[in-house]
Amino acid sequence: PKKSSLNIIQGNIAICFEHGKNSHFSSISIEQYRVLNQFKIENLNRINIFAGFNNTGKTSLLEAIYLLTKQNDIASFLELIRLKNKMNKLSPIWLNKTFSKSIEISASYNSTVISVNLSKFEAKDIDKKDDYITSYKLQSKIEQDELNNIIHTFAYQGLKRENEQVRNLCNAILKSPYFYNLEEVLKTHDKSVRLKDDGGKTAIELIVDFLKNIDKDIKYIELTSVDENIKRFIVDYENSLENLDITNYGEGLQRIFEIALSFAYARNGVVCIDEFETAIHYSLLIKFTKFIQELAYIFNVQVFLTSHSKECIDAFVNNDYKNDEISAYHLENEDGKIKTKFISGEQLKYYINNIGLDIRGDVNE
Repeated sequence: PKKSSLNIIQGNIAICFEHGKNSHFSSISIEQYRVLNQFKIENLNRINIFAGFNNTGKTSLLEAIYLLTKQNDIASFLELIRLKNKMNKLSPIWLNKTFSKSIEISASYNSTVISVNLSKFEAKDIDKKDDYITSYKLQSKIEQDELNNIIHTFAYQGLKRENEQVRNLCNAILKSPYFYNLEEVLKTHDKSVRLKDDGGKTAIELIVDFLKNIDKDIKYIELTSVDENIKRFIVDYENSLENLDITNYGEGLQRIFEIALSFAYARNGVVCIDEFETAIHYSLLIKFTKFIQELAYIFNVQVFLTSHSKECIDAFVNNDYKNDEISAYHLENEDGKIKTKFISGEQLKYYINNIGLDIRGDVNE
């Protein structure tokens, strides 16, 4: 028999904090997620920058925040595992071997206590047959309101699912240079052509205006269908007889375009960006960081990002856009324990410009 893979079709999902104006995350506690154990972070702001050496949990922190927003949506948990491990399909046998510790994360969001807990267990009340592997329970709480989602996995048959209503905390997206999700990009574009700023410009128009900093002859970017199965982004170019697919342009322009699309999609929610500066030329960082902060303000989005670039980190405070809405953190691994040191945006600018502070490396108290 053909071995099974873990694939859950997304259904209708309720979003708890979609409308109004949320105050977002103020603190996050991680009892267990990858390298993060008994970890807590506070003083969260609209823009939150995480820096530090490799293996200090920066990317894991972004993932934990993203998973908090997904609540009992187990399909999103499995999809993140698949993408991180660069798999076309997620094997239930492989997952059972590698999933050894429960995931336990909690936070305060919009002055509300929330948590998620993913654990593995041996089911007793199902027909296991010979190919039963194991079961997983994803439990989410918002205050005292609890929802569960349970799946039972098998080697040669599809998973079995027991779930209550599936809900997300808020609209959220995780952007990484290491995996690509075309379906997600299409969803972000759909929102960007519909949602407008206070001046009546759509998000896509704001993005195109910014891309003219890279190439002044870009007129518009339009989603087209080559056939019923293929959709492409085509750049309308000034004085050109042939409009080109966006993939004909540099990786930097494409990454800027896809990151910027995220903000209308995540309105009133969260955007997590891993290795923010990847593929982006340093000369654009002052303008691009300011543009990201402007989009975050327009669409009321909380941003969490990691960076290995001093030029990138410096750009966020030297662009002089609302430094009071920036929090920066240095993460370090002390004998297997991840610890953080916090600095406000205004303090960060002062220390960068006066003593050349670099929060990627050692930061003294």
